[in-house]
Amino acid sequence: MKSIVFLGDSITDCGRQRDNIKSLSTGYVNEIKQVLCNNSTIINKGIAGNKIADLYDRLQRDCIDLKPDIVSILIGINDAWHFVEQQYYDIEKEMARFQKIYIDMVTEIKNSGVQKIILLEPFVLPQQQQYLKWRIDLDKRIQIIRTIAKKYQCLFVSLDGVMNEAGINREYSTYCQDGVHPTQKGHKLIAEQFIKVFCNEKKN
Repeated sequence: MKSIVFLGDSITDCGRQRDNIKSLSTGYVNEIKQVLCNNSTIINKGIAGNKIADLYDRLQRDCIDLKPDIVSILIGINDAWHFVEQQYYDIEKEMARFQKIYIDMVTEIKNSGVQKIILLEPFVLPQQQQYLKWRIDLDKRIQIIRTIAKKYQCLFVSLDGVMNEAGINREYSTYCQDGVHPTQKGHKLIAEQFIKVFCNEKKN
C-alpha cells in the first residue's frame, strides 16, 4: 500500500479538519481517494492561503516527516494574485524567487526518499475581470512548473487548459465558484486528470 501526501493551498485544503490527519474534506483529494479505494493511504496537507514560501516552510513537518511514498503539489495561484496586486512588482525577480523555492522543495522531497512527485499546475478561469491581468504572471509560473517537472522527472498534471476548456464548452461556473475555487464538478475534473496521469504511470 502506497502513501500519498497532498500539499497545496485552499484548493487542496477544501475545509479539511486540520487536527484530524484522516480528514480529506470533499474536494479533489477525497475524489481521488474514492477511486483508489484502499490501495493507497491518502493524507491531505493543504492549507488555505498558502503561497509557495509557506508550503516550503512547513515541508519537513507536513511532508518529509510523514515518510510518504508519493507527494502531490498544487501551489501558485496565491503567489500570482498577491504579487500582481502590488503597486510595484518586478516580475522577473519574482519568477526567479518562485523557481528557486520550487526547485529547493522538489529537491528536498526527492532527497528524502520519496518514490514519485506529482506536480499539478495552478489555474484561473476568467470569471472576474481582474483575473485577466493575472494571466501574465500565472502563465510564467505554469511554465516554470512544467520545466521543473521535466527536468526533475516528476509526473505532471495539466489543469489550467483543461479547466478553461471545460468552462468554455459549458459554463465557467459549472467548474469554478469564482474563477479560483472549484465547484464539486471542478474537483471531480481535477481528480480525473490526476488519476489519468497516476494510473498511466503505474502501467508503464
